[in-house]
Amino acid sequence: MDKGNAIHRLAAVLALDVAGYSRLMQVDEDGTHHELKRHRTELVDPLISSFSARIVKNTGDGLLAEFPSVIDAVTCALAIQQGMIRRKAVDPPNTIVFRAAVNISDVIVERDDIFGDGVNVTARLEALADPGGICISQATFEQIRDRMAVRFTDMGEHHLKNIARPVRIFSVSPDDIAALPDALASFSRAGHVSHVLSAGRAKHSSVAVLPFVNLSQDPDQEYFADGIVEGIVTALSLFRNLFVIARESSFSYKERHLELASVASDLGVRFLVTGSLQRSHGRVRIAARLIDTESGGTLWAEHFDGELSDIFSLQDSITERIVTAIEPRIVFTEIEGAKRKPTESLDAYDCYLRALALRIALSGPANDQALQLLKRALEQDPNYAPALAHAAACYAAKKDQGWGILTAAEIEEGLRFAWSAIEADINDPVALCLSGHAISAFTGDFDAGSAWIDRSIKLNPNYAEGWMRRSMVRVYLGDLAGAHESAERAMALSPLDPKIYHPLCAKGYAYFFEERFAEAAQMAHRALLGRQKPEMAFRILIASLVKEQKLERAKIVTEEFLRRYPNFRISEWRARSKFTSDGRFDTMEFMLRSVGIPD
Repeated sequence: MDKGNAIHRLAAVLALDVAGYSRLMQVDEDGTHHELKRHRTELVDPLISSFSARIVKNTGDGLLAEFPSVIDAVTCALAIQQGMIRRKAVDPPNTIVFRAAVNISDVIVERDDIFGDGVNVTARLEALADPGGICISQATFEQIRDRMAVRFTDMGEHHLKNIARPVRIFSVSPDDIAALPDALASFSRAGHVSHVLSAGRAKHSSVAVLPFVNLSQDPDQEYFADGIVEGIVTALSLFRNLFVIARESSFSYKERHLELASVASDLGVRFLVTGSLQRSHGRVRIAARLIDTESGGTLWAEHFDGELSDIFSLQDSITERIVTAIEPRIVFTEIEGAKRKPTESLDAYDCYLRALALRIALSGPANDQALQLLKRALEQDPNYAPALAHAAACYAAKKDQGWGILTAAEIEEGLRFAWSAIEADINDPVALCLSGHAISAFTGDFDAGSAWIDRSIKLNPNYAEGWMRRSMVRVYLGDLAGAHESAERAMALSPLDPKIYHPLCAKGYAYFFEERFAEAAQMAHRALLGRQKPEMAFRILIASLVKEQKLERAKIVTEEFLRRYPNFRISEWRARSKFTSDGRFDTMEFMLRSVGIPD
């Protein structure tokens, strides 16, 4: 390893191994290997992945995993041990019992491994843990002592092998772990703060970035100010200890003059970012300030001047200042990791921003215009992952919304855009989410599409659209509980999002298939209250009203539906929608036909 290029960062390290592994292997080598592999595949590895952590080393009978948050690491360790307790109750012959340890320290990072005294301490702590229990270092204990309702026992200082100074150790026993509430159920991704944390913390870590005022003489530059805000929101959202309101919800306050305290209350946040942008003659000035709405004071304010070619550098500077003002403990390396420049081509970025504004309109003509702008962006930057993904999504929307019949060539190009977006940047949440949705829409392979959407929200748990898209795909896969959970997460992250009809309709479908028709109708009705009037919300509402025997109301809604969608045909809907091959939709088709919707 080149010491001059070594990367250091603060990390929480989880160590896990099997108690008495050598003895178990002597008694039944094949059986022990099979059981360990099963527990890893079904419980341990998926849990670690769900916390957006990474396994950096497999040790034969265990592993080392790196977490960005010490709360996440301890919660995951608890969830693993509780999961093993439940498995033992169901399968008494199970002989695998894990020991676990968590330590937070500075580590040396390589691509596929981590090193340092902190890693060695974690391994030594694990050896001292009771079978089924957890040991943590004092540094870890100080981080969680007032944030997690877990009773750790002070075991005093220990001299650990090859560690120069004694380490004070705290432990929790298997019996105490078994008596705790379910660790995973109490962990909330909405805000990335466990429910076992002290009350009120989530709001204190929450922020919304309001639309920046365009001070340029050219009103057509409004989209550029919006794009700056989008970039800041995206960068902030990558920090797991911040709850960031999605751009679409904060933009609902555009051109509205409201008290900031009222805005913060509506969005459920404490901190607001406001600002302005002035672009003229190749230069740009951006002003921003961070407001604490509880005190009413301005915590930070600054302006940035520079050449237009340095716009992304200015954007990064703003993001860094805002984040460090909200959470001073975020280290510089984490800030660097959150900076994502969408493209080095400003012209391509212009096209991309204009396309985003058009896509929200939810109309066939606007969708076509957006696709042409995205293709122009890709002419200048063929590997621009978000533009590729949005282009694929335009084709998928045309198909899903019935705005036209896709040719074989268009389907082929849509799939090419989707896979190219993934190849261009496998770590871009937007690219993965929209591409996953498009792959599902074009091929009907909802497992494949869902896998990419799931990865998008692991990379950026604040990505509201990822949760929205996931909620609908979970419906198609028959995972109705997952659909409800994902929809609720999406609406918590972005309560005022114009695309909120996605999670509302997902819940509507889920309720319909659960035969809870009143709740299904309620969700569909809410989905139709916004500016967009999606076709699927009408279908859910009409079918649910018929099921409830509210025929007069169903007929009134049907008349409105056919006025808005005069070309709708049941047969065409089922032919263009891959998911409707599922027999569950037969009942909905029958209900629609019963009120006179054309076949």
